[in-house]
Amino acid sequence: MDRPKTLFKFEPFNEQTLKNLKNQEVYFSSPKRFNDPFDCDMSPTYTVPTDSAVVFIQTKLREKGIKECFPPEDIKKLELMTTAEIQTIAINAAKNELEKFRVKFRETRGICCFSDEKGDLLMWAHYASSYQGFCLEFDTSFLPFTVPYKVVYQEELPQMDVTLINTEEDPDVLQRHIFQLFCTKSKSWEYEREWRCIHEKADQAFKYKRNALKAIYFGPNMKIENLRSISLILQKHNPNVELWRGERSSSKFKVEFEKLN
Repeated sequence: MDRPKTLFKFEPFNEQTLKNLKNQEVYFSSPKRFNDPFDCDMSPTYTVPTDSAVVFIQTKLREKGIKECFPPEDIKKLELMTTAEIQTIAINAAKNELEKFRVKFRETRGICCFSDEKGDLLMWAHYASSYQGFCLEFDTSFLPFTVPYKVVYQEELPQMDVTLINTEEDPDVLQRHIFQLFCTKSKSWEYEREWRCIHEKADQAFKYKRNALKAIYFGPNMKIENLRSISLILQKHNPNVELWRGERSSSKFKVEFEKLN
């Protein structure tokens, strides 16, 4: 899936967000602190391998030898097992593999969340202090925004491909599949239109290049003195950033932006 050319990050106005702006940093938080209890902490469903997939699993296991999550005694009995037995073992192996990955991910990885939409009213209300905060626009051709994962919204928990988990040798393909666990949310959150960047370490600040920040959008309820504080920071540290003042529309439930000189 093609990444958007720009992504937006909604921020409250406080000492920490001003510090991040001054230092040109974004913060990768631990998913253990997310406000959605399902986020990065769910038990998926699993596909049952078909008859042909069972044969494929047998072949791959013979080629690769003993896989860490596959008990040695089951490898030796592989040829004598029924299809149902192999299906059960493959599902259990996938569950063990994913559980180890899930625990390690939540303990070590950091996530920074973005949206591909700057005007959503709920985003301004929930993440920008009820329209008193601001929104940053980043160019995704710069690190760390170059590999964002699109969040999928659905009613059901994600389904993991047991055959792929047990047989895939390309680590990138396997990672993209497993990352469904960490990039799937309930449709209740669909308004966020979220994309997320994932860092190898949690609770880390990542310094971005000056040109990565394209623009800042001020909430309609931002105090004028707070707007001036941000403008002064940018004038000193990043003067090429565009500034846009938000106003509530007089005819629609919408925030309209006017460019500031």
